Amino acid sequence: MFLVIAVVSAIAVAMTHTVTLFSGQHSWYNLSGKGSDVPCLKCHADIGAEMNTTGAHVNVACDGCHRTDESVGYASDWEGNIEPGQGGHSASTEECMICHTRTAPTNFTHYYLGDECSDCHYYSGPLPFIAPAAGGFDLTGDTGDTGEKAAHLIFVQESLEDPLMEGANEACVQCHTEVSVNVSYYIPQGYKIELNRECGWEVNISCYNFTYVEGS
Repeated sequence: MFLVIAVVSAIAVAMTHTVTLFSGQHSWYNLSGKGSDVPCLKCHADIGAEMNTTGAHVNVACDGCHRTDESVGYASDWEGNIEPGQGGHSASTEECMICHTRTAPTNFTHYYLGDECSDCHYYSGPLPFIAPAAGGFDLTGDTGDTGEKAAHLIFVQESLEDPLMEGANEACVQCHTEVSVNVSYYIPQGYKIELNRECGWEVNISCYNFTYVEGS
């Protein structure tokens, strides 16, 4: 009899702890056309704090960038029609250049946003303000944007080919955020120059005696 009472008591205690353990761990979020109430800062508080200190983005909600590509197909409950999401659930990673070009982004949409127009656009003259173009790297579509004089052109071009982030975001993030960067490179200690004047001047320049440098 005492054994039965002990077993029942143990089960009751275990069930109480189980209910307590899972309490509040499952919540439903609104993914309607008024924006998402998913608590992004629950995981990305450091990014949120940094964004709130940079003037251009201080009034832009998370979904102002991460739920703006209509080609993705996000989860939603627009007008009660449940959509679980296809290309993305609550958010997607987008290229910084989706806004920072001189041309209008083809897939950008305000469909999911409840933000005010003035959060990103304001009138200061005959034309509405748009995000400044990230020129100097041959990425904006501007005919004068050749990037031929850019000191970091190769870095940006290599970022375009790297699968880690979208587009050239690796370069954007490493310069324009507080993320830690570890750079390894080789510095030439000497140059060899050969001149040939047989049929006009021909100059060949090569490097030698490289020194490995690592910094952050």
